[in-house]
Amino acid sequence: ANDNVMKIFEMDVQENSEDRLYIEFQYCPLVAAWQKLGASEAFIRDLCDIAMDGDRGIVSRYENFEFHLGDTISKGDKVCQITILKNKNARV
Repeated sequence: ANDNVMKIFEMDVQENSEDRLYIEFQYCPLVAAWQKLGASEAFIRDLCDIAMDGDRGIVSRYENFEFHLGDTISKGDKVCQITILKNKNARV
């Protein structure tokens, strides 16, 4: 992600190793906008899941890596947690 995206989502890279990338997002402008529009919590969770399909899709293009979504702001958690893991048998 570029600096603007890092700032907008208040991204904090917790780990960036050969086998694991773990990022916490402190803020989500999408969730904030949906809340401002009056969307229900359930609808926001669904919209967030749809939006995350973009990230899942990007990672799926790399057969040696897996995308994992942990806590999410849309579910009421403090942060969104994204982990990208290198498959154990990967040859990169």
